[in-house]
Amino acid sequence: MDRESAKKLVEEVAGEALEGFLETGDVLADAFVSRDKIVDVLLTLREEKGFKMLVDLFGVDRRPDEERLEVVYLLLNLKEKARIRIRVKVPFDDPVVPSLTPRWKGADWFEREAYDMFGIVFKGHPDLRRLLMWEGFDGHPLRKDFPLKGKLLPDQRYSRNDPRRHGWEA
Repeated sequence: MDRESAKKLVEEVAGEALEGFLETGDVLADAFVSRDKIVDVLLTLREEKGFKMLVDLFGVDRRPDEERLEVVYLLLNLKEKARIRIRVKVPFDDPVVPSLTPRWKGADWFEREAYDMFGIVFKGHPDLRRLLMWEGFDGHPLRKDFPLKGKLLPDQRYSRNDPRRHGWEA
């Protein structure tokens, strides 16, 4: 499979849900799909076109852009040795995307990580809760508006004699 045939395949599957392509060198096709049709497009690629492996699913924050959040799906067709990337733009004021987990079990922890780190909610996810940060954590650390030095919680302050206060190892 070459780039042109991969693009035609994505155009055929996505139809009107296709919002455009990006030109990248690491995958055969890199396409934007509307968020209301994302699950249908991904399942069609899996069931009918042989992209059976969900290699990765992750969030991206492109802060200066108006639609700054994205969810990116990387699929692999092992028989054709072909990779494609499908992206969904997510509005910052409504960060909700349909969950792939009920139909593709391998998406479970990927979606939980994107929720935890970026605050993207996957509607219909059976167990959407934090994966890396603790439940009481305030914020989403991979968003570009998160403070670079983090947030100091009241129970994290060091005592006067604590060597970590001066940057030394205990």
